[in-house]
Amino acid sequence: MSVKLIQRSATTGIIEEVLLEPLTVIDKTDDYLVVVGDSRKVLTMSYATLKTFTLPVITSNDIGTHFTFVKKGAGKVTIQANTGQTIDGSGIAGTIYNDQAGETYATISMVAISTTQWVITGYYGTWTTT
Repeated sequence: MSVKLIQRSATTGIIEEVLLEPLTVIDKTDDYLVVVGDSRKVLTMSYATLKTFTLPVITSNDIGTHFTFVKKGAGKVTIQANTGQTIDGSGIAGTIYNDQAGETYATISMVAISTTQWVITGYYGTWTTT
């Protein structure tokens, strides 16, 4: 199902109609190397033990790549930055994780604002950077 959004252009003042497509959800149960082609997708992890999403290398053409991650189980979910990258407050090649067993459906969204920096655009739950 698509959704139509009606908005007024900030630059021209003209009313525009924007078609919003639903997001694709990708369910994972094991460590996963995220690829740029997963941009604008929701990646879920459902497992009772530690599992890791590793972020992709970002080129100048990939700036703006956006992911949403959902922890569906009680296990620890870690998001690992790639070599030379940081995640909003982490060290270089650092991580952000949620290890709260009671926070099923903890969610975090992030966007690449440069080839080396990921910024968190929203979250639900307790996420810790390293």
